[in-house]
Amino acid sequence: MSQEKLTPQELISILGEASNENTPPQRLEEIYQNYKDSEIKSALTSNPNTALEILVKLAEDYPVQFLENPALDLYLLSNPKLLIEMPTHSLISIFKQPQIPQEFFSFVLNHIEEFQKFNLLNALLRVVLSHGASKWNQWRETNPSPYLGSINLSYINPRYPDVRDFDLSDFDLSDFDLSGINLSDFDLSGIKLSYAKLSGADLSGANLTSANLSDAYLGSTNLTSADLSNANLSSAKLSCADLRNANLTGADLRNANLTGADLTGARGI
Repeated sequence: MSQEKLTPQELISILGEASNENTPPQRLEEIYQNYKDSEIKSALTSNPNTALEILVKLAEDYPVQFLENPALDLYLLSNPKLLIEMPTHSLISIFKQPQIPQEFFSFVLNHIEEFQKFNLLNALLRVVLSHGASKWNQWRETNPSPYLGSINLSYINPRYPDVRDFDLSDFDLSDFDLSGINLSDFDLSGIKLSYAKLSGADLSGANLTSANLSDAYLGSTNLTSADLSNANLSSAKLSCADLRNANLTGADLRNANLTGADLTGARGI
């Protein structure tokens, strides 16, 4: 029966089948193909007997039901790279959910190069970072390498034409542990990095105009030739930072710690 307009009785009957964990997968596939009702699609996404190839398609519109599907753990166990192979829009939709599991978050950051190969990195990383510092810093606790383990944001450096659309300007990364990260030549204008840990990071040549770096930890950070004009660096910890040829015109340096910082050729001091 192809759907035109279901009667209330028909809807209840089909919903019952779509929700029933004992409904055979073949019947669930028939329901998926023949009925477009949102309640039915939602029920199918929650049903652990629904075929995986159907679930990953439904996840775009029903991400919460997908994440709560009892069979998801089993699917991930049988195919550890399921997230990489999912349709892009479904993957992004899932990662927009506040209840995204920490293991999903960590998986993306630990397989950054593979997501780049599938041209998923730009959109996905933006969504991942939007969850705030908590999940990121929890991942860093098990990935303490100053080079961030397998993640290297130079993969999304705008110098590479296939990823030039990635933009972190005006992003809020306050309280993030970004020590040792490579953001050389990035457009970070207006970015919020207050209280962020950036010790040993490479921010050389970065555009940090009007950025908020108040109380940020920037010890031994490479800021050579960075544009910090009108940036808020109040109370920032800049001890031993490399600020050679940096533009500090109009920057707020009140209470900033510049002990041992190299300011050779810096402008605006």
